[in-house]
Amino acid sequence: LIAWCGANMNAILIVVPPLTLVLTVSAGVHLVNYYHDEVRLHGQVGAAGRDVRIGTLPCMVATATTVVGLLSLLASDSPAIVLFALLSSICILATISLLFMILPGAMEIWPVPARSEGPGERVVSLSGRLAERMTRLVCTYKRSLLVGCLSVMVIGLYGLATLKTSVNVRAMFPEKSQILRNYHWLEENIGPTVPIEVVLQINRDEQIEPLAQLRLVRDVHNCIAGMDGVGGVFSAATFSPELTGSSGEFAEDNGFSIWDLSMLRNQMVEMSRMRETRHARFWRITARVPALGNVDYGEVLDRLANHVDPILDQASTHFPARSVSVVYTGPMPVTYAAQQTLLGDLIKSFATAAPSPRAGRWTGGSCARRVGSSASTGWRRAGRPAR
Repeated sequence: LIAWCGANMNAILIVVPPLTLVLTVSAGVHLVNYYHDEVRLHGQVGAAGRDVRIGTLPCMVATATTVVGLLSLLASDSPAIVLFALLSSICILATISLLFMILPGAMEIWPVPARSEGPGERVVSLSGRLAERMTRLVCTYKRSLLVGCLSVMVIGLYGLATLKTSVNVRAMFPEKSQILRNYHWLEENIGPTVPIEVVLQINRDEQIEPLAQLRLVRDVHNCIAGMDGVGGVFSAATFSPELTGSSGEFAEDNGFSIWDLSMLRNQMVEMSRMRETRHARFWRITARVPALGNVDYGEVLDRLANHVDPILDQASTHFPARSVSVVYTGPMPVTYAAQQTLLGDLIKSFATAAPSPRAGRWTGGSCARRVGSSASTGWRRAGRPAR
């Protein structure tokens, strides 16, 4: 199905097969459970048909509420999450349909013999008696339990205001773990380990001199290096000779020949500090910030933009309009932004799926009818499939 949709398997879609398997097997277990009850109480003849009539409503309602919960993920801003919601819903509906087409026929072709029951077999253990009492309690007070659970959920919504995501390495591992000790050693003896990337994009159609571009890279490099919390900066300016003049000046620099510039260009391409396309030249500037400590990488990117943007504004007085743009990125900031997006999507999905508990009224009624009908014939396992 993923291949037919033109998508590729990823870390999110890989959850679809086990999710489908677990939910389908759950419904199948409950259908088989209902079938055994029918055989035990009314015999093998027609047990499969009675099983389908009794089990269809709770299984379908449980499946419907699950699909509603998955489809609520369509409110996400992430295409991967939206695709996961669609594929999961289709797979679950398809496998549940196959289950109802295949399982009753299999039970009719290969019937299960009824188990003989002795006089004292009805109550066999303390757990059985507790299960029967809990079932009756839930079915008797279903409305009160529903109101109570919804009240607890509403109270729990207060905590959403304080819910935060974190990409802090220290928060992911025990304090005495080996990986934290390694991080401590690296940052104390070598330097900060988390890269923050600043990518300058300069339009090649404007014919801006490479030397003027290099001066701009140098000024941004020096600005970032002077920021608090930045332990090191790595860019083309790290390897270029000392330049004179300010950003945007097109004059030749003393002692810096065209040959030197050509050699530097080749080195920067090999070291991934620069990349050229038909329409633009990209200059990559990498800064290092600590992995340990309370570092808000979103705030780091904001401070970075506040320092770098004025330099670009000043350079724009020399460069043609809209010829220079900048991107602030990096592994940790991207992960941080993704977590913020997923958290927002989770809240929107929860709000969208909240009306689905109304379905519990139907299964509660079915549960009550099953328990009431079995009062004179012995204990029967009643309930709805787990979501």
